[in-house]
Amino acid sequence: NTKLGFFASIMLLISPNREPLTLSRNPSLDPDLLKALVYIESAGNYKAVSPKRAMGLTQLRIPTAREMGVKNVFNPQQNLLGGAKYLSQQLKAFKNESTALAAYNAGPTRVRRGNTLPTETRSYVKRVLAVRNILASR
Repeated sequence: NTKLGFFASIMLLISPNREPLTLSRNPSLDPDLLKALVYIESAGNYKAVSPKRAMGLTQLRIPTAREMGVKNVFNPQQNLLGGAKYLSQQLKAFKNESTALAAYNAGPTRVRRGNTLPTETRSYVKRVLAVRNILASR
């Protein structure tokens, strides 16, 4: 089966007491935000490939995956580590969840230019935050 159950795959990230595991390598990264990102990006399908050639649970493109130290984008643990690292970088750079998510989706250069973001990116940010808010409220 090429599709892990969403929560089964995400349990790699979260310990029973809802604290982030060392897998994220960033204790300040909100585990619910990362779970929401994975849900929106791939719905937990570790073999997902987008039309733009983004791959795996966190939908990394090959150049980004390499920068994040990911050797196999279809390895769930490597992909989650890479996606967590990339999201952490965007959060550090932009200091705002919405802007960081936009940078994760559309690229930091596009966000820094300050032009209007594509409708797809604006929708993506809203969907990730909505899922995170649902997860956080449970």
